[in-house]
Amino acid sequence: MKSLDASEFIRIRNRSLGFVLIIAVAISTIAYVSDSVQKKQLEFNRSHFVVDLNHATHAELNLLPGVGPKLADEILNLRASQGRFSSVDQISTIRGIKGARFAAIKKYIVVSSDR
Repeated sequence: MKSLDASEFIRIRNRSLGFVLIIAVAISTIAYVSDSVQKKQLEFNRSHFVVDLNHATHAELNLLPGVGPKLADEILNLRASQGRFSSVDQISTIRGIKGARFAAIKKYIVVSSDR
């Protein structure tokens, strides 16, 4: 087995470090691009996301901005007590769905007569 002199060792070490650096840059670039794609996909999905108040499940209502489990329960309770919604404005009668929250939700909800 041939022994390495100092200059050969340094040359091999520098090449190895350069290779590791290239790999690290590639991985961070892929991670950045992947994160950007996921954010754009979320924006796309959010812009095409619509919940039908007359057919929505608890999980679907939870996807609405500003709606958590309690408000989802309230929406379902209102639907159960009054029957089908005839207008999206009817959910503004629920405590906690007023003003800015209603405005944020309104663009994601519809009321259909039949599914």
